[in-house]
Amino acid sequence: VKWLGGVRLLPERSEAPWQRSFYTFPDGSPLRHWPVCSAATAYDPATRELRGFAYAGDGRGVARVDVSFDGGATWTAAALEPPAVRDDARWAWRLWRAAAPRDAKTLDCAVRATDLAGVAQPLAPRDAIAHMPKGYLFNAVHRISFDAAEPVHCNRLN
Repeated sequence: VKWLGGVRLLPERSEAPWQRSFYTFPDGSPLRHWPVCSAATAYDPATRELRGFAYAGDGRGVARVDVSFDGGATWTAAALEPPAVRDDARWAWRLWRAAAPRDAKTLDCAVRATDLAGVAQPLAPRDAIAHMPKGYLFNAVHRISFDAAEPVHCNRLN
């Protein structure tokens, strides 16, 4: 849990490692905008339900999340949970859920979010925006394959 302990206005960028190395590009420029992104975080074989999250930075909000269980050949809309914040959901992480096909033995999943401006995650990693060395900003479609009879949790989905 992160807690705000105080605020200081500085005339220049902070020397803190988050502003100088963690959230910076290789050229040293800071992160300013966050792209639309999503990921699967859990799968329950008893309910055949895949769950995850989606986010779009800069107040663009998440318009929809689509899930494929066949590697991207076909897509279906996931159900978006109501936002956790009531004031302005455009700034909120959105949780989603989708039912996997009952007859599949292996699930070859792909998750793709689209923001309210109509910008969707790129299908291929080569088409993702330039990302930082630690992986921040990487926003290509999240993909994972697993046995449909086994539970999956977020530590397996990376």
